[in-house]
Amino acid sequence: MQYKDVQLSLPEIAKALNADTIVEGSYLRQGNEIRITAQLLDARNDRHMWAQTYRESDTDLLAMQDQVTRDIARQVALALGSPFTAPKSQNVNEAARNAYLRGRYLWSERTPDGLNKSIQYYTDAIRADRNYAEAYAALSESYLALSSYGHQDPTDALWKAQFAAERALALDDNLSSAHTALAGVKIQRDWDWKGAEREYRRAIAIDPSDSTAHHWYGLHLVRLGRGAEGLAELQRALSVDPLSLIIATDVAEPYELERK
Repeated sequence: MQYKDVQLSLPEIAKALNADTIVEGSYLRQGNEIRITAQLLDARNDRHMWAQTYRESDTDLLAMQDQVTRDIARQVALALGSPFTAPKSQNVNEAARNAYLRGRYLWSERTPDGLNKSIQYYTDAIRADRNYAEAYAALSESYLALSSYGHQDPTDALWKAQFAAERALALDDNLSSAHTALAGVKIQRDWDWKGAEREYRRAIAIDPSDSTAHHWYGLHLVRLGRGAEGLAELQRALSVDPLSLIIATDVAEPYELERK
């Protein structure tokens, strides 16, 4: 999005993002019909690899979004010669999804006010859908961060984080963010280093693109004196989410500890 109105060539954008390929898309609504066009580009050589247009009714926007996203991901994987496993489809109502997404935006601010507001939105999402596992996992992550970001009673926040993580896992044991959150509880409250590492490894095995799992696992390893391993995990987190301010900030920690 930061390049939406910038007059730069594709190779220039790719160089700035350190990206080999780029997915580009457009969205157009006419009456009750929505048209989405997506294309995969070899960014280094400014070459088309794949393109597709989707025409759908706007009667179920969430279902359409999931369908188009899965198809784009599958086609991109095929074009790149990579394996692809479709994620489990979730039947989440629009109110719950919108509240969840607002919570994720505020969580990324990493301020006490933003975290408190994210908790409110996640709670709204859960009220709208009692079986929304991702919302419970996100709620747990916010309580974990809040326990370190000025919450008046960290112990209370950590108990709430544990409850939310365990509820998420009861709904979906293969949810990486829930295992990441449970690892955080094991570290911050229980001092269970081995148990935390098992949970982080499980999270990353389930979803190698979970930037928070790599981020928090990296910090954990650094603080255990395993600086090289920790830095590698933090760099993986940053490669997955290069625009995250909190990850970019925390990548500095192992360098600081080694006085670099």
